[in-house]
Order: sequence, then C-alpha cells, then structure tokens
Amino acid sequence: MTPSPLDSPTGRQLPAPLRSTAARTLALAVALAVIAATLAATSPRATASGAWVDTTRGFRVAFTVDPNGVDRSDTAVTFDVDLTTAFTAAGAAGATLDTSSLRVVEVDGSGQVRNGNVPFQFDPASGFDATTAATGELTVLLDGATDSTRRYHLYFERAGVGGFTPTDHSGLGRVAVTENLFVGGRLFHRISTGGLVWTYDRAGGGFSSLVAGGAEWIGWNTAEGSDGMFRGIPNLDFPSNVFHPGHDVATTVVVSSGPLRAVIESTTFDGLWRARWAIHPDRVEMQVLSTPNGEAYWFQYEGTPGGALDANDLVVRSGGFDLPAINGTFAEDLPATEWAGVADTSLGWAFWMANLDDDAAVDTYSDLDDKMTVLAFGRSGLGVTQLLSGPKRFALGVAPVSTSAAVGGVVDAAVSPYTVSVAAGEAEVDATTSTTVAPLPEGYWILTSAGRMLPFGELADHGASTASSTPAVAAAATATGSGYWVVHEDGRVGAFGDAVHRGDASNLQLAAPIVGMAVTPSGGGYWLLGRDGGIFSYGDAQFFGSTGAIALKAPVTDMAATATGNGYHLVAEDGGIFAFGDAQFLGSTGAMVLDRPVTSMTRSAAGYWLVALDGGIFAFSAPFHGSLPGVLDPNDLPEGRRIRSVDDGAGYFIMSAEGGIYAFASAVGSFEGSGVGLLAPGEIAVDLVVVE
Repeated sequence: MTPSPLDSPTGRQLPAPLRSTAARTLALAVALAVIAATLAATSPRATASGAWVDTTRGFRVAFTVDPNGVDRSDTAVTFDVDLTTAFTAAGAAGATLDTSSLRVVEVDGSGQVRNGNVPFQFDPASGFDATTAATGELTVLLDGATDSTRRYHLYFERAGVGGFTPTDHSGLGRVAVTENLFVGGRLFHRISTGGLVWTYDRAGGGFSSLVAGGAEWIGWNTAEGSDGMFRGIPNLDFPSNVFHPGHDVATTVVVSSGPLRAVIESTTFDGLWRARWAIHPDRVEMQVLSTPNGEAYWFQYEGTPGGALDANDLVVRSGGFDLPAINGTFAEDLPATEWAGVADTSLGWAFWMANLDDDAAVDTYSDLDDKMTVLAFGRSGLGVTQLLSGPKRFALGVAPVSTSAAVGGVVDAAVSPYTVSVAAGEAEVDATTSTTVAPLPEGYWILTSAGRMLPFGELADHGASTASSTPAVAAAATATGSGYWVVHEDGRVGAFGDAVHRGDASNLQLAAPIVGMAVTPSGGGYWLLGRDGGIFSYGDAQFFGSTGAIALKAPVTDMAATATGNGYHLVAEDGGIFAFGDAQFLGSTGAMVLDRPVTSMTRSAAGYWLVALDGGIFAFSAPFHGSLPGVLDPNDLPEGRRIRSVDDGAGYFIMSAEGGIYAFASAVGSFEGSGVGLLAPGEIAVDLVVVE
C-alpha cells in the first residue's frame, strides 16, 4: 500500500482548547441512563433463592462439586466460569465485572454458611474482557474431606460500586512461583507447593528438578548422557528435544502464579508445539495443546527416584506387578486409568505419572546405565519409535507412599474427575437498581524519563517510578484507567494504582535496552520490547515471536498489540514492520529512503500509523489525519516522538520530547493540555498513554 503523503501541511491541526468536562460528563450520564433503561426493559431477571449471605455484593452464581464416589482430602477443583452470562441471567446484561469483588462462600444443604471465606483463585481467560467476555477458570480449595457433594456460592459485583479489597489467599503457602532464576547460564521458574519444589527450564520447556522428601527425583545437569543431560520431564520428542530441559527450543509464559495453582505455557520457536502445565499442591497436570501435523511423540520420566536409581527402587503400575527399577522392564499398553511410577522404598516416597486419555499405545519402563529411569507413555523399550499423536492430557506427582496399592489410591484421588454444576446467575432483590456504573476516566498521561506520569483530563497521579537508575522508556494503563505500569531501560517494571506487577526483566542480562511495552486487553499481562526486537512476556501475555535473533537493518523503536491481544506489530527506525500472531502486515517504509527515522507506531481499527522524528506520518490501511513536517524540530530526541490513536483510529496525538501534544481529527476534542514547561532540566517526555 502507498503511504499517505508526508509533506502536505494542509491537514495539520494544532492543539485545541480544553474541552468542557462538565458537558462531556452530562452527555455520558444521559447515554448510560438510556442504556440502563433499555436493559431494564428487555433483560429477564433471575432473583435469588435462599439466604443472601453477602449484601455488599449484588450478584452470585451457585455451584456444586460432586467427587463421584472418590474420597478426597484437602485438594482443589478448577472449572470454567462465565460471569458475563451470569450478569445477563440476573437481569444486568452489559454490566462490567469488578474482579476485586469475587468471593466464594460454602453453604450446607439448607443454605447455612459453612465457610464464609473459601480460598479460591480466578484466572482470566486469554480473551477476557470485563464487559463482553468476563470468563476464566475458578480454582476452589476443597478443605478437609470431600466424600459427598459440596455446595458453594460465588458472589460478585459490577465495576463502579467500589469498596472491595481483593481477597488475598497468598498466605496459604500452597503454591508460590519464583520466576527467572538464573543458574548455570540458564533461566528457570521455581514452583514451591508445600514441601515440594519443581524447577522448570524456560527455554527447554520441561522440568529439570523435583525435590520431594528431601531428595532429588529428576537431577538434570550438564553432565553427558544418563549422568545428567538425558534427564527431565516430559522430554517429549526425539531428536528435536522438544520440551526437554537443557535445550533452547521454546519460550515460556507464566499465565498464573498462585496461590492455589500455577499455570505456565511453553511454545516452540516455530510455534508448532505448545504445552500448558497446571501445578497444584497434590499434582501437576499437562496438556499437549498442539503438535505438528503427523508428528508423533512420547511422554517420559527420565530421572533419579529418591536421589539415585538403586536397589531400593520399585516400578509400580496400573494393573501390573511391581518390578525392580534396576534391570526390571515392561512394554505393554497399561490398563485405564493408565499410570506408572517409581517408588523409593527406603525413603517411603513415590513418583507417579498418568495418561488421562486412554489409548492403545505401548507404554514402557527400563533403566539406562543403572543411572536413570526411562518410564514412558507411547514408547516401546529403548527404541526411538514414538507412538502418541495429537493433543493429550497427562498428570504427575509425588507422594509419601511406596506400595503399588497406596500409589494407586493417590493417583485415583488426584486424577478422577469431579462433576461441577454451575447454576444461572442470580441478583439480590435490589441489586440491578441500587447501584450505578462509573464511567472509565478519560485523558492521558505523559511519561517522563525520570519516571513521572503527568496526568491530564480525569486521570490521577498514582506515583512515580524511581526504583531504577536507568531512564523510564514506556508505560501502559490498566483496563480501569486507575493505574499504570512504567518500564525502564534495564527492564524493571513499576506498578502503580490498581496495576499488578506481573514480572519484569530486571534480573536478566539483556542483549539490548528495553524501549517499549504493551498491555493485554484483560490487563492481566504485558509485553516488554527490546531495542533488538526481543519480546519478554508476563502474566497472560503470550509470546508470538520476536526479532531478537534476526540481524536487523535498523533498531526497533516501538510496538502495538492487536485488539484481541493475540498478536503485535513491531516497528524499526527504517519503518520496517514485523507482524506476529494475528497481527497483519499491511505495508512498511523499510524499502524507502527516509529523511528522519521512524520512532513510534499506533494502530487503528483496520491498520496502523508510523511517525517519523520530523513528525511525518505514514498511514497503512488507516486514514491520514495530518502530520507535522516543518513544525517539529527534525533533530529532536527520538525517545520523545510518540504517536497514539484515539476513538479506535478516528484521530491521533503526536508528542514531542518537551511534552508538546499535537491533536489531529477526533483527538482535537480530547486535548487536555501538554507537558511543556512541566519538565525538570534534563528530563524529557518519553511516552504518551491515552485512556478513553
């Protein structure tokens, strides 16, 4: 596509006077009243049955958990919830969820409270939107014995009611994640679950260590062969070493970090293999989400039971006899539920793993060099024929038992399914009329190199980011507009207001400084961008690719996430565009000779704009609203030249390093002032964060 002309000043619009906040608020209130009246007239409403325990929250869904005849003790169950649908059923269609309002209460058969503060964890879905898709996974702790159906209520409320403090169950000590440990030249995530410690190799996409009962059960290290490098879980593919510790094959994202479970996802660099792990106190569940077409694999435990493979170790399995772990072998399709493990009888502990999708593939055990186990689903002996294919589910764990019968009981309790029944959403009698929804604040922040966020419009100052000795370079707003993240050149991220710190790159040896960031639509994660095009993903932000390993013609300067959060664009100084995930390449200036480098980009509904240091605009599948050649200093500091869109592309702002804000098209009506005269000596404006 041919970019819009840069040199015509006729379309240029300079900052407009401050708009009337009172008029805008009145118009918004009228619009909200019309919407509310329409919803009240058209939405059916399910009112509550039974006692309403929490009168501060106007909505709830009831759910039951049936153990299906398998006795459990002090475990947790995870299931999907859809609170957008629940709002609709309760007569509040279109309501926006306040995630801080969630509360779980257990009741008995007559509705009397058994536990008013049940520990839970809510993990938003990848496409979470508090208004249109308030969906996710709810994990609930089933404390004590579960030998019959248990009953619960999930209470929640709309955004804008306020006054809720998010329920904090982090003191449970059940699941805790330490991210990005740098050991021996490699990065690991460490997940502690009570007395167990799992260590996950980020680039390998597999577990390298498991400490239980005071012993090491995997023992991966850099020694050759069975002494170290061959060990790991799941060691999924040969010879590509997919999801095998010690190899650089994948990127890993921490989706959730406790307190009842941790969720991590690994994807190979080519995007063809993807796996998701959920680490609970009593088990680890793994899903193979995608594989290359026609590619077979196996699932393996290659490690050191109880610290070393020795004469005290026994192989245990479903439907079979125990075998000595040294010199013992089997090769058969295990009966459902397919499980096998290795017990250290001197330690009194056992490792187990289960194939949750029964199949006809051969499963096998043998030892290698009397130094490590080779316990595999989908492998026949020590040959390299792989027998599994497509998406599958597995589970694994360790327990203080060492007999086949006892291990079988542990496996049964860990992997047998529950039946969870979720009722329709209910509203307290006056819940749909007694509260109002607060509109999103509007305005923008100017981020300075000193880490200050200068607020304009209805936004507030939630604090400055001063923890790093390097300059601040980029910022992003939370979904509510009541907080923000600030990132510095060294990768350190500060969280302010209602922003939650999801992790940062401050403990990494960066190949290039950080220059940008973008936030996911849910606000549950963010990406950091390196000047070399390297991407660092945190929270629910997924890695879709980077230019970190590509020899670039020019350094990368900015990024923009797609509306879905399932992709992003990167732009380089030469105007080269790199599209990842569901981001589409719509054109670039990479083949053009530019007067000044491209410093920033922003997206529209269907395309994107680039801005050069002299204020020139390049539009791709987006309308040209004007540019600034001849107005801005072409030798200005490139860190301060940013472009940000408003009204989904109906206008945009251009910022200068001294804090000047230039508005075009619909952005004229959103102009709230500039940072000119507000910066300290040596301080420059480096980013513009728009909230609307």
